[in-house]
Amino acid sequence: MIVAGGAPVAGLYRDTEGSLEASCHRRERVDSELVELERFLSVDSEQKRAQKDVHIVLMSFYSFNAFSVHTLGSVLRSHGFTVSHIFFKNYLSDNMDLPTEAEYDILMNLLEELKPDLVGLSLMSTFAPIAEEVTTRARRFGVPLVWGGAHAINAAEDSITHADVVCIGEGEFALLKLAYALHQNDDYRNIKNLWFRGESKKTKDYLYPLLQDLDLVPYPEFGDAGKYYIEHNTLHRGEPYYTNALSWYNFMSGRGCPFACSFCSNSYLSRLYKGRGPILRRRTVDNVIMELVSAKNRFPELSSISANDEVFVLQKDWLVEFCNQYREKINLPFHCDIHPTRITDDTIALLHSINLKTISVGFQSGSERIRRDVYKRNTPDNKVIQGATILKKYDVFPSYDFIFENPLETKEDLEESLEFLMKLPRPFRLNTYNLQNHPNTDLTSMLLSKGLISEGDIDGVSLKGLKQWHMNLKYHHKQSETFHIYCLFKMCSYSIAIFTPYFYRRYSVYPRWLLRCLINNKETIRRYPTVLRLLLLLGEAGESCGRYLSVLLSGNISKITERVFR
Repeated sequence: MIVAGGAPVAGLYRDTEGSLEASCHRRERVDSELVELERFLSVDSEQKRAQKDVHIVLMSFYSFNAFSVHTLGSVLRSHGFTVSHIFFKNYLSDNMDLPTEAEYDILMNLLEELKPDLVGLSLMSTFAPIAEEVTTRARRFGVPLVWGGAHAINAAEDSITHADVVCIGEGEFALLKLAYALHQNDDYRNIKNLWFRGESKKTKDYLYPLLQDLDLVPYPEFGDAGKYYIEHNTLHRGEPYYTNALSWYNFMSGRGCPFACSFCSNSYLSRLYKGRGPILRRRTVDNVIMELVSAKNRFPELSSISANDEVFVLQKDWLVEFCNQYREKINLPFHCDIHPTRITDDTIALLHSINLKTISVGFQSGSERIRRDVYKRNTPDNKVIQGATILKKYDVFPSYDFIFENPLETKEDLEESLEFLMKLPRPFRLNTYNLQNHPNTDLTSMLLSKGLISEGDIDGVSLKGLKQWHMNLKYHHKQSETFHIYCLFKMCSYSIAIFTPYFYRRYSVYPRWLLRCLINNKETIRRYPTVLRLLLLLGEAGESCGRYLSVLLSGNISKITERVFR
């Protein structure tokens, strides 16, 4: 953990393996290397800032606002390297299509035009098959093809069979050193965090210490220069996301997660980075606020700010300082993610004081057994309900994350989840995710060992994430024993939002008494899937009416006309 001044909290370097003397020696070695690396990363001389004759292309898949691509580009540009960004297709919540042959051709023609010295591909496991195809086609350019991001770290053994180089840790130090080596025509095979094709697997000792002073990482650079995006068989030149029409700005105040949920990649990362420095790190409040001030001045339509940290609420003193500055200098509606155990009256009161309107909370299941024994989350029912009650008290609208299609979750567990939802204050929204079997997580390993999934079901081999990132009822047979339960989950979530500059309210579409009646008679309604479909359509219609009414009350009639008649 990092305190506001940027120093690690004492005790988090402790290693249970070996003697105290050996542990101290390892810590000194890591600290010494980190000081040297952070000095290298900082732009503290004209020589570092001078223009260099290396052109690097950074590419993201299905993410126009990819954090890693934007921030790594800023790091490289600050050291004088030429950087181009290619955003290859954008994210949809469901039903994403594979790239067309025309889109692959457009991408290759663009790379031929840009003539890069290095191509970096940042990818999640879901998009690994697309990255494999791009890598195969791009070999004709004869430049290093580097894979980075979640898949490269969590599935390094798979990644190295396709890429020339795999970044197996955080990318700032490694990519910057690789760029300098290309500029100086030096040998780059001794750079840590990089696994080169043909080499034996790297050990943990071949990882750089984790970057601790996150203030050294520049903010994302806005503007159209060097930005390209490909979608719908068309190449667009310019920035696809950070435009003047941007209304919702995402930022991250830190890195790392204090939890090790079995379904999440953090359960693997904590083991990977052990001994390489504190995994919980945070930018200073001043640094975060400077970024938000810059964004507020840059985007005239900006109306909301969202913190995308794994868990935003970690340190009370940092949060107090942040809220004080945010209230004074930003003062826009706020959103963040939070763990149920971090919801307290004091914390939500503090966030409410900076206009916290919405919040995302990871419940994952309404079954305490599934949360505790399968997902390794110590969140008893009474604690979760207490947190939901606090959110209701401060009129904060919550989105609750739930995971479905877990082969260890029974029909009885799902029914327990429905009963759990009926205990929560309303209205609320459900983010109904399908379980994605990410590589090397504890849960994926458990399911493999039990024979409940195969290697072909692992994210990066399976294409399930493209079509079914969220629960999608079109893939569930109407006569299945859980179809009616999934429909009831959807119905619990529908709400009508009336959102204007002067008025903000949400109302549940279906009253509690009706939902209670349906749940009590769920085996009866199971025999009438057409009725369930009709209720789902009415719920979706209610939400659409709320959106159009909000636009109408805000005076933006032209937007309604544009949506309906164009």
